[in-house]
Amino acid sequence: MDTLLRLEEVSCAYDQTNVVDNLSFHINKGDIACLLGPSGCGKTTTLRAIAGFEPIIAGAIILDGKHVSVQKKLTPPEKRHLGMVFQDYALFPHLTIRDNVSFGLRKASPAMRRSTAAKMLELVGLEQYANRYPHEISGGQQQRVALARALAPEPSLILLDEPFSNLDVDLRRRLSLEVRDILKAQGATALMVTHDQEEAFAVADKIGVMNEGVLQQWDTPYNIYHEPLNRFVANFIGQGHFIRGKALSPELVETEVGIIHGNRAYNWVADSPIDILLRPDDILPDPDSPLQAKVLQKTFTGASMLFKLQLPTGSIVEALFPSHNDHEIGTSVGIRLEADHLVAFPSPTQ
Repeated sequence: MDTLLRLEEVSCAYDQTNVVDNLSFHINKGDIACLLGPSGCGKTTTLRAIAGFEPIIAGAIILDGKHVSVQKKLTPPEKRHLGMVFQDYALFPHLTIRDNVSFGLRKASPAMRRSTAAKMLELVGLEQYANRYPHEISGGQQQRVALARALAPEPSLILLDEPFSNLDVDLRRRLSLEVRDILKAQGATALMVTHDQEEAFAVADKIGVMNEGVLQQWDTPYNIYHEPLNRFVANFIGQGHFIRGKALSPELVETEVGIIHGNRAYNWVADSPIDILLRPDDILPDPDSPLQAKVLQKTFTGASMLFKLQLPTGSIVEALFPSHNDHEIGTSVGIRLEADHLVAFPSPTQ
C-alpha cells in the first residue's frame, strides 16, 4: 500500500528537554491510526508537529512524499493540506452548521460550497441541522460537525486530538464507532491521539503506544493486546495481573495455575523465573476443576461478571465470567486457564 505519512527518527523538545524521542512510524493511505498513551507521553506534541504547529529538533516528517518538517525548516500548517478535529470542536458560534462545514472552502464557488456542505452533513447524519447554530445542537452532534468541516476540503490527512474526551462514556463509545464508519466511507487517512484504549481499539487499524516520549509498540489492536512487546504495553493495555512462573523450556512455563504452553518459542533459560500476565478472559469457570480460587470482589456488568480472585498462594487474578455465574464474596470457585496467547517476560528480580 502507498504510504501517506512517515515519521523518521523525529524528536521534539521543550526547554531543551526531549518530549518526543527518536519516533518512527508510517501510515498508509486509507488507514486510521492512533497514538495511545498516558498524559504527558508526547502523543499530542507529535500530532502538533505533524500539523506544523511545533518544530522538530531531529529527524523528518514526510507527508505524501514531501518533507514538511526537518530541523530548522517547517512547511506552514496551511500548506500541508490537513484536516484538524480539536478536543473542544472549535466551531464558530456565529455561523450556522452549514457555514461552519463550508468554512474551509472559501475559494470555491457559493454553489460548490453549499453542495459540499450538504454532502458532508449527510455523511455525518446532520443534514436537518444545516441552519442551526452550534449552541443549538448537542456535544456529540458538534463533534460530528467538526469532523464534517475537517473532511470538506478533502485533505490528505485528518488529525484528531482527543476528539471524544468532552463527551460522556456511552456517547463516546457510540461516536467512536460512528467516526470510524464515516472516515472509512470517505476513504480518509487519519491519525488520532487519545489516552482511552477503548477508543483506540474501536477506531484504529494501527495503534502506537507511547510512554515518556518513546514509541513502545506500533501494531494492530489485536497484537497490541495479545502480543505486547514489553511490560509497559502489557500493563497499560487491558486488565490483568502478573503471576510468577518458572521456565521449563523455550515454550513451557510452570505456574501455580498449571503448565502453560506458549504460542511461540522464547529465549528463556530453563528454570529461570518468568512473569506471566493473566487477563480476565484467560480464566474460565470450571466447577470440576481442582484449582480453586477465593472470591474477593465482584462487579456486575450486565452480560458478564468481573471477579477479583485470590489463588491458594495468595496471588491475585481477575476473571470475566458469564453473568449467570454468580458467586458470593468469600466463597471458592473452580477455575481453569485458557490462555491462547502467552504474555510473559523474564522476572525483573530473582
